[in-house]
Formats: sequence, C-alpha cells, structure tokens
Amino acid sequence: MEVTDLGAAWAHDYSDGLDAGEPASTRISVAWLLARAVGFCRRAIVWAMTAVAGLVGILPPNALSAEPIASQLHPVAKLAWLANTETNLSGYRLYYGFAPDRLNYSTNVGLGTNATIELPVGNETYFFAATAINTDSLESQFSNTVSNWFSVGPDVVVTQVVMDRLHGTEGRTLLLPFPSNLVNAVEWTLVEPPEGGTLNVRSNHLEFVPNTGFAGTNHFRYAVNLGNRELVHLKGGMEFQPVNDPPVALDDEVVTPVN
Repeated sequence: MEVTDLGAAWAHDYSDGLDAGEPASTRISVAWLLARAVGFCRRAIVWAMTAVAGLVGILPPNALSAEPIASQLHPVAKLAWLANTETNLSGYRLYYGFAPDRLNYSTNVGLGTNATIELPVGNETYFFAATAINTDSLESQFSNTVSNWFSVGPDVVVTQVVMDRLHGTEGRTLLLPFPSNLVNAVEWTLVEPPEGGTLNVRSNHLEFVPNTGFAGTNHFRYAVNLGNRELVHLKGGMEFQPVNDPPVALDDEVVTPVN
C-alpha cells in the first residue's frame, strides 16, 4: 500500500503535462522515469567530478603576480598568489625564466602565498608561473604565466657587444672567440640560447656543438657579469652550411625482354 500511495503522489505531481484521459498507470510510469533520470544525472555529475579530481590530483594556484622591489645587478622580484583550498597541500613551487616556454629556474617556497626571488641578471624581461604540491608529492599544472621587466640599479654599467657572425659546416663543432675583457668574467647567463645545438663557455671562447643534421642560421645572447658592477650583453650568431649526404645503395630490379 505504501508503494501504491507513493505512486499516486508522483502521478498527482506530474499529471499537469498529461492528458486527463490517460490512465493513472501511465502517469505513474512517466513520473517514475523522470525521477530515475534526475537521479542518474546527479550521480553522473558526481562521478565526473570525482574522475576529474583524480586526474588533476591538485589544482594550480590562482592570480599569480610578479613585481620588482629592488633594482640591482641581481634584481629582486616579489610574487604573490591566492591560496589553494586543498587540505593535503604541502607547498608551492615557483618557476621563472626568459621566455614562457623556457622557465628554467625554479624554487620551493613552502605554504605561504608570497615570496621574494633574487633573479640571475637585470635589464631583462622575466616570465613566472607557480605550481602547488600536495603531501603525496603530486604537482599541479602551471598557474597563469605573468611577466615583468626587471632593471639593474643606476650604479651598474651596462654595455652591448655584438660578435661577428661565424660560419660552420653541418656536423662540426664551431669555436667562437669572445673579447679578451670577458675572459675573467664572474658569471655567464644564457638569456637566448641558439637553436640547433648546445653552446658552452670555455676559457677564452664559446663552443657550439650542433645537433645532427642542423644547417641554417641561429643567434644567441649572454648576460655577462664582469664584477665591479659591470654587465655586458653579448650577442652573436652562426650560419651552418649543409653537406651532401653520403650515397645510399638501394636494390634495383630490371626486366629485359627475352632474346
């Protein structure tokens, strides 16, 4: 009887959209189907949210900002962001670099929502992003990426040096002598790495090791700290000529007429 009463109630609630001549069993069936559909949709939403949470693990921080607070040879940036709400949060990690796709520097900053970072060199634009880390050592995706210009102090002398473009051959290491006043430099920071290989600083020259098959032009830029508050922006470029690939013998099939 309780089931019959419940069905009658459903039939009454959902009978407005049905013809008056339809039997009560039809009205009960439609109401029952609607109730089941609503319940299924609710469960599907819960399942979807659970699945997404399992895939994400932990969400990234929000509203990251970066501002300069000290202009010097190694300028200082202050970063801030909104706190995550996860209960198993263990800390944040900040990433930064000279391009959005080259955030090569990183540092862990604990559970706070702001931090200061001493940057490698001034008179450069830096890009920043943040991640959150939970107690299972799972790291979130990057937050929003922000950028800002960070200058050196007024007492820092900045000069520009442009090296002549050198020519090389595909597959061969190229040596690039740099000015003699850079031999005793305190610090070299590669701001713009060259395409197509690896650039290394040696005692009195740069050494470029090209990737296999690289041919064409590239360029690079270093920020060179000479000490005594002197900074040199060193620019250069290379051009590699391609070489002929060695011949490759392939099987060949020839059909000749009889006789």
